[in-house]
Amino acid sequence: MKVCNDSPPYQSKVRRLLAEYAKPCTRAEDYYAPFVNTFNHALEEMKECSLPLLREIDKNEDLDIMFHRNDPKALTGIHGGLKTLRRPDVVLVAHGSAFRAAGDSARVPGMH
Repeated sequence: MKVCNDSPPYQSKVRRLLAEYAKPCTRAEDYYAPFVNTFNHALEEMKECSLPLLREIDKNEDLDIMFHRNDPKALTGIHGGLKTLRRPDVVLVAHGSAFRAAGDSARVPGMH
């Protein structure tokens, strides 16, 4: 995959993002932004990859996903008959969901 190559233009961007993510931190929260930036960049670069055994993606489909720093509030659910409570720090969401949550309806597919 080109994004993993150690040659320009990928080298500088990938190395810089990974170096930022690898810096020591005293609080777990300090890792969230570098993680989100690094892996959103990787997702963006991987859009151009053709992976065997995966169906071809229709370019008109809105399947864009992104890592997003979650609001640190509790999410509840039922799993196996038991109530669960989670506070996810980073979530993987569709672009439209993230933009809608941020109040950016101009960037939500089908809402403009």
